[in-house]
Amino acid sequence: MPGRRGIARGRQARNWGGPPRFRLTGALLWLATCPAAGVHAAEPARRDLVVFAPTSLREAFGRLIPRFEERNAGVKVVLSTANSDELRHLVEHGAGADVIASSDWKQVELLAGRNRADPPTLFTCNLPVIVVRPDSPLAINGLADLPRASRLVVGIDETPVGRYARAVVKKGASVLGGDFQKRVDARIVSREKTAQRIVEKVVAGDADAGITYRNEALSAKNKVRMIPIEPEFSVVAEYTIAVVKDALHPDLAQSWIQLVQSPEGAAALRDTGFLRCPGK
Repeated sequence: MPGRRGIARGRQARNWGGPPRFRLTGALLWLATCPAAGVHAAEPARRDLVVFAPTSLREAFGRLIPRFEERNAGVKVVLSTANSDELRHLVEHGAGADVIASSDWKQVELLAGRNRADPPTLFTCNLPVIVVRPDSPLAINGLADLPRASRLVVGIDETPVGRYARAVVKKGASVLGGDFQKRVDARIVSREKTAQRIVEKVVAGDADAGITYRNEALSAKNKVRMIPIEPEFSVVAEYTIAVVKDALHPDLAQSWIQLVQSPEGAAALRDTGFLRCPGK
């Protein structure tokens, strides 16, 4: 019979599967070839690029998101929309945005002045227009006819779309008579936070007419009739964009702005109703 030492050596050989010099090599080969080992190639960590934008940009920016994500592995663009004043207020109070776009200069300029954003860059323009339902019996063909609507909807004064409407009516009053603004104000039955809601009110029959953005009127397609405001009364809505200070991903934020300003971005904006800015 073998001695105790021989038995121990035999058990050790069976337990480890071979002489000591082959143990490490065998273990590495097993890890490399066995799918059950749970070893996978590391995937890039997901990064969220948070973009704040006015509601009127939801469609144009929505078209650019897939292209940006395809070119930036592991990146997810999170688009948050509201009226421009609300977005500026959120950034002022530390909301975690990387990029902010606005439908006027004022909002991003305020942030830049308070060191909450980089100086804004102009990237596209829009126009205020009048919308009525396609079957409306009202003979509204321009700004002078607006008081014919018994129920008018505009933006609230704290939003760019509301301020643009007020500016248009004020310019009209300088030509159409001092009481023109009073006659228009008397017809207002609702003030909304976004240009989109103005269109929805008209479509739903809650208002006879509204002053909204050109792109929102075009987005509604055949649900409304768009009436351009005469050039002598109109104003231009200028859209700006900037990187937010303390952005989590400033490099991605800058890349997003470059895409928005690229020919691809310009095409997406044009296709959704925005316009080239005068002189650009």
